Amino acid sequence: MVRANWRNKLLKQLWLVALVGLIGYIVLPGSGLAKTKQTTVRLDAATIERGYTITLGKTALGIPPATFSEPVTVWLRRKKNSAALPAELNEVSKVTSYTIKQSNSGVLNQAVWLSYKFTPVDLTYERSFYYFDNTTATWEKIPSWLNQTTGVVTAAWAFPHSDIVVA
Repeated sequence: MVRANWRNKLLKQLWLVALVGLIGYIVLPGSGLAKTKQTTVRLDAATIERGYTITLGKTALGIPPATFSEPVTVWLRRKKNSAALPAELNEVSKVTSYTIKQSNSGVLNQAVWLSYKFTPVDLTYERSFYYFDNTTATWEKIPSWLNQTTGVVTAAWAFPHSDIVVA
């Protein structure tokens, strides 16, 4: 009887550990089946001096060295809801929003670099970054460069906030 109680307690504890592990595997960002939907980075003076690249999945935002004269915070996040792309555009990436928070909210003095890493299937057409223009409520093409060898499309962009997509 004592042995049965001990065994039952042990089984309950093992079940609890397994359940917590499973929840962690499914829910925690960066692990298991969960997908990170946002990356936030605070760039201090030393980091700004050497430059930094923030990534979210296959999308990256590169900040060249000495782009800013003060610390900034950068957010890169997936959009749940966004304006539909025109029928002639085939969306390859998920719509991603980025924000660079600084004291000056205007156009950046130096462009940041947007990049997206393709899978071979996505390289069948010429690909470009597009941004959503809130004034005209349309997706507009950003001049972009596609490297077929590395499978990366890149664009220089000088705005502190944009919703972007590769199509």
